[in-house]
Amino acid sequence: MNFNNIRIPVLLASSILLLLTIGFGSGYKFKENIYNSKIYELSLKINEKSREIYKLNQQVLESKGLLTDDEVPIIPETYTSDKLKITFNYYGAKIAEIDNKVFLYVNYNKNEPDDPTKGKYVQVMHKDPNKTLEATVREKHLQGYSLSQCDATPADLNYRYVLNNQIYDYVKINIKNFDPNESDEKRKEKIQQCPPIYTYSGRTVNYFVMDRFHPDVYAFVELGQDNFLGGKDLSWDMTLKFLD
Repeated sequence: MNFNNIRIPVLLASSILLLLTIGFGSGYKFKENIYNSKIYELSLKINEKSREIYKLNQQVLESKGLLTDDEVPIIPETYTSDKLKITFNYYGAKIAEIDNKVFLYVNYNKNEPDDPTKGKYVQVMHKDPNKTLEATVREKHLQGYSLSQCDATPADLNYRYVLNNQIYDYVKINIKNFDPNESDEKRKEKIQQCPPIYTYSGRTVNYFVMDRFHPDVYAFVELGQDNFLGGKDLSWDMTLKFLD
């Protein structure tokens, strides 16, 4: 029996099967990407319509005198940065865009200098689209620091962040062996062993965020100890969107 005559058809059949498998897998992935993209576009439209409906509803209630004193209508404004490709809703704050940051702030005193840098902010940065947010934070913000002292870990934020932005990843730089009951002096000492600006201190809230549909950019959000509203039951940073 000539085994060469058998080997050729078998190899040919195997090659055809391999090509069909790859083609099917690629086609499935392509369809999945289109499906996810459509979901994302639809979510943006739903969010926009929800804002419009909420504004109209508040205006109707106010005109009919149906709002009680503790139901002050929250009609947020929208800020969009064409340069940084982000947008968000906010209420009761001034806005200033400086370099790659957008600041939200207020002047509590008439004589207070207008200093946006004392407020909350979102800082937009670029990244390798093939790297995760955790890997990016370690590479860009933890170089020269010991991972035994601090590391990038998933951020345990309020559940509304996840509900409102299910396609987002949230990460924070945590101090290892963090004790919420330790003294401020001890905490400051530990923070100095990590990048001070970007490290979660336990006293203020900050985090990194990435939209999986825009994997070439990410942002750092600094909130401090309080926050501005962005809508009913939403803070301004919960409404943050990355644009094409």
